[in-house]
Amino acid sequence: SILALCHAGSADGIRNALKSGQNANQRLIGQRSCLHIATAAGHLDAVLALCDENPELDALDERGQTAMFLAAQGDHHAIVTALARRGADVNLRSASGLSPFFNAFLSGHDREPMLRLLAKLGADVNLAMLDEVAPLYSASQDGIVPRVKLMIELGADPNQTDEQGLSPAFIAAYQGHSGVISLLHSAGADIHRMSRWEETPLQVAELQGNSEAAVELL
Repeated sequence: SILALCHAGSADGIRNALKSGQNANQRLIGQRSCLHIATAAGHLDAVLALCDENPELDALDERGQTAMFLAAQGDHHAIVTALARRGADVNLRSASGLSPFFNAFLSGHDREPMLRLLAKLGADVNLAMLDEVAPLYSASQDGIVPRVKLMIELGADPNQTDEQGLSPAFIAAYQGHSGVISLLHSAGADIHRMSRWEETPLQVAELQGNSEAAVELL
């Protein structure tokens, strides 16, 4: 079937199947489509063969994921580019609330090239999960300075808050990440912004005994 051809990456087989009347949008009930299967397997030629027949680029699989989401997750740069150029939504979130960009961000520290590509193609670097946690907040919480730098470079909002009103500076203060606080401040973050409980980053740093972070907040 065309589904098997997509899994095998047989572009010529896919074209022949399509000419014989098989559907480019075929899928197992409730599961992945041809485009999902070819994308997840990293078969660029198969993806291009399907795209010639104008498939549903933003169709969702059983997890609410698009082909773009799977391409970013699999670190398939050429497929991400091909899908975006054909009009695939680079920001459509999965059922779990993750955007392709945020999912790539969470997939490992070696994904900087993919993150840069997605941003270049129009990905919203501030698109948060369902709890309003965005990539910069996540990087600030982890205290990983290079990732914080990257998010700021790609246009992340240093004052974006989560559903509890906590900013990247607040969570960095709570965790004691003084280097992150310095970076955020340089990027225009309001390091005195209060949470919904009217606590400032300085207050929470002092409560947690994070003296170096507190000094950065003075």
